[in-house]
Amino acid sequence: MASCLKEDIPNMKELLQEQNFYLTTEEGEQGRLPVLVLSMKETNKKKRPAIVFLHSTNKCKEWLRPLLQAYASRGYIAVAIDSRYHGECATNMTTYCDVRTGAFALCFSCTLGYLLIQKSTLRSNRLLANCPKFEALISSWQKGDTMPFIYDTVWDLIKLEDYLTEREDIDSSRIGITGESLGGMHAWFAAFANTRYSIVVPIIGVQVTLT
Repeated sequence: MASCLKEDIPNMKELLQEQNFYLTTEEGEQGRLPVLVLSMKETNKKKRPAIVFLHSTNKCKEWLRPLLQAYASRGYIAVAIDSRYHGECATNMTTYCDVRTGAFALCFSCTLGYLLIQKSTLRSNRLLANCPKFEALISSWQKGDTMPFIYDTVWDLIKLEDYLTEREDIDSSRIGITGESLGGMHAWFAAFANTRYSIVVPIIGVQVTLT
């Protein structure tokens, strides 16, 4: 995912406005959704299209900042969030720094059946021992105490859409959503569950299945 700033915009930094806030999507720690919005300061009050950008595994909304700036420079209202257990939603500051890529591939790409059958073996793996997303995934299906993997962030995206459609500076008929990898899967599901997203562009929005 990449884009460049629109050329010939003097004082770009001064014209760019940033909003950081939280939306409450449900009770509990993971129901506090961190939101980042970038847009250009406009003298007129014309409503503009918005795009929601979703990060991949092991990333956060700040990773998308260059992309948000690029689209904001072109007149869009650019929005990013931290997915569940990522960024500000991680249970500690190093949650996704301490777990290596291979562990994430195993954690996020396994089928539910494989996870349930192999859970005791997987939990013994030191790389997965402190992986909150892995534990939440298993717990959601066994106990029903959390939303299932992918569906949890999709719920947040539905609530985000509720908020965006109420903003006076956004054209509610022109709100798109895109994401890469895990973000692509979130985009697929969110657009299917909430048809108010007028366009969806998932990038590598697939899940590998272990057999």
